[in-house]
Amino acid sequence: MITPSPISSPRFFPAAKILSIGNDPSLLDSNTAILTGAGYQVTPVTLQQTLKSIDSEHFDAVVLCHSLKAGEAQAVLSLIRSSFRFDIPIIQIYARTPDPAFRFSAPSYNPANLLSVVGWAMRRDLRASA
Repeated sequence: MITPSPISSPRFFPAAKILSIGNDPSLLDSNTAILTGAGYQVTPVTLQQTLKSIDSEHFDAVVLCHSLKAGEAQAVLSLIRSSFRFDIPIIQIYARTPDPAFRFSAPSYNPANLLSVVGWAMRRDLRASA
């Protein structure tokens, strides 16, 4: 069982909503379980469902699964930024090497690190807007 550290605990972000995007349903389920286990509200979507989700709901953060190809992850980043949503932290889960285009990254093999990066990204985002 993963115990979130104080840095990633959602008590700092009550009812924080996270959009989790990926191509592999099993990996999306795993990411969702990790994040909901820490108390976040997670909406898992496939790449095809992304545009509808971004336009219809407000999210506090976006997590991109490593099942997305590099070009797909870049397209999602561009889509979100072109919607003038510069304040939403976008966390890339990577399998081998993090993409330097993403400010926040977490390795795919470390669930505790994912929680830490999500918490840090959201807290850093709040500091930037203060």
